Amino acid sequence: APVPDVGHQTGAQAVRWVDGVPEALKDNEGRALTAAWACNADCEIVYGTDTNGVPLESAPINQPWFWTADGHFGRLDGLGFDGGSVHILAETTADGTMVLGTSNFPGFPTVGPVPADGVFLWTQATGTVYLDALLEQLDLIDDPEALRGYGAIALSANGQHVLLWQFDSRIRPVVLTLNPRRLVER
Repeated sequence: APVPDVGHQTGAQAVRWVDGVPEALKDNEGRALTAAWACNADCEIVYGTDTNGVPLESAPINQPWFWTADGHFGRLDGLGFDGGSVHILAETTADGTMVLGTSNFPGFPTVGPVPADGVFLWTQATGTVYLDALLEQLDLIDDPEALRGYGAIALSANGQHVLLWQFDSRIRPVVLTLNPRRLVER
């Protein structure tokens, strides 16, 4: 029997408009996807969070997902879930291959290897990569705690520029420029 229609946003429905007609987005089990956050340039790839029809204590309740117009559906891997975690997707690249987001785990300094507040990039090839871990690995920062308290705002169309904001006693913007060759060197 199907799970009752429960979720953070019961009754909400993510849609994509095609030729003036709303197209309901559903997961691979036919459940309503509820919060679409970003899409690529032609909205053939949509990213979002929350799924109706799943128990409140299950990971899919707030696990980010991707949906494609050609019938593919998947969940973003590598994001922690503790029952109170929130993952917000800020933006995707024009081709939809990379998405920028922020994770927040209220009340927890860490959840396994996942930071309490962490900006992440996700691709199907790399999975979830938290920026503090990436910058530390590349010896660009000494203290990964330095990036705690930052939130994701925007990602450039080509994925090379990331706009963040720091939310401590003052708010300030931060722009990171990524050099893709450095990210794939071994």
